[in-house]
Formats: sequence, structure tokens, C-alpha cells
Amino acid sequence: MRRVLLASVLSLAALPAFAADLPARTAPGAPAPAMASMYNWTGFYIGANAGYAWGAGDVNVVGDAAILANLAAATGPTSGSLNPGGFTAGAQAGFNYQINQFVMGVEADANWVDANDKSSWTGAAPGSSASFSSKVEWLSTVRARLGFAVNNVLVYGTGGVAFGQARSAWSYNDGTNAWTGGESGTRAGWALGAGVEYAFNRNWTAKVEYLHYDLGDKTFFSTTAATHTAKLKTDYSGNIVRAGINYKF
Repeated sequence: MRRVLLASVLSLAALPAFAADLPARTAPGAPAPAMASMYNWTGFYIGANAGYAWGAGDVNVVGDAAILANLAAATGPTSGSLNPGGFTAGAQAGFNYQINQFVMGVEADANWVDANDKSSWTGAAPGSSASFSSKVEWLSTVRARLGFAVNNVLVYGTGGVAFGQARSAWSYNDGTNAWTGGESGTRAGWALGAGVEYAFNRNWTAKVEYLHYDLGDKTFFSTTAATHTAKLKTDYSGNIVRAGINYKF
């Protein structure tokens, strides 16, 4: 009899531990536990960005033969290897549409750019000198975006058209005659890049982005005090690394 009582007591003592191992039951009619919702990238957004721009803005003397011979005789430069760089800031707006984990969209931006460079030369002959300069003043792009989302993290590639205001100048003095010339205007080209964006709540996202742009090249002519006119060619291309913040509607 004592053995039966002892076994019963031990069984009752083990019941709480056994019950703790059983899965929790939901009372009839009670709602199921809520699952964390996945972030949805679909929607319009606006934002601002800032970063650094750098690139190439080489200016080359490509004619005429008499001026090239003059430069060669004076050991003067026939080109300026320029790498304009500087701060950039602006705004962007766009729209995303998400299908499963794929996100497609379009974005337009407009940025002020302070990227410029200049090179100069002073010759052995009295008064002989040369200078080259290049500058990009603003840049705007309209690009498609295609990305892959892992909940609130989006990795994307982007590409489209680019527009910008750029200018170049050249001057040369051989000690007797002087040539000066320059060009300025709005250029069109393309932009290509990639980035990663993070949504830290329903409405606000932050991104880091790289873009390469190419606004093509331009030929221009210098004025001259002599009988020959110099022909020059300049190109405008560069890179941008920037961070941005967006408000999603």
C-alpha cells in the first residue's frame, strides 16, 4: 500500500514539468498570434541627397597644324589632363512597384555640382604660358531602377539618361600672340550605377548610391590674335558617390 501511495505522489509531482513541455493552446475563438508583416516598397517617394563627384574633363588641342607646331617648338602642352571633383547635393523623386521580392521603378534627380579643375604652364620664353580648365555645374538624371528586396533592405541597379551644365576653357600665349577659347552649355548623355536602400520604418528610407555619368565630348575653337585658330576637344564624364534619405507616401 505504501508503494502505491509513493508512486501516486511522484506522478503528481511530475505533472507540472510534463505540462510545461506541451504546446500552448489557444482558447476557442481567440485570435491567432500576429505574424510580423513584410515591408512593401510600392509607392511614390521624395527625398534629398549629398555626396562627392569626381571625373574627367580633359581638354586637348587637336588643330591646326601651325599652332601644334608652335606648341611643340615652345615645349608647350597640347592637352590638359583634368580631373574635376567637388561636393554635390540635390533632390530626387520616384516610384517603386514590388512584385514578390522584385522591385522596379523610376527615379529623377537634380543636383548642384561643384566639380572643377585647372592646370597651367609657364614657358621659358618671356610671356609664354598656357592654361586648361574644366567644370561641371549641375547634373540631372532620369533613370529606371530594378532591385531585389529582402524585407526592408533593397539592393538595386539603375540606369538612364543624364543632363548637365559643363564648361571648358583654354588659353595660350607664345610671348607674341595669344589664343583664348572656351565653351559652355547643357550636355546630354547617360548614367549607370547601383545602390542599397534601407527602410527603417513605414515611411522613411535611407540609401547609399554610386553613379557613373558620361555627357560626351565637345569640339570648340579659340579666338586668336594671329592668323591661325586653334581647334580643341573636351570631354565630360565622372562618378558620384552619395547618401540620401527618402519619404515614402
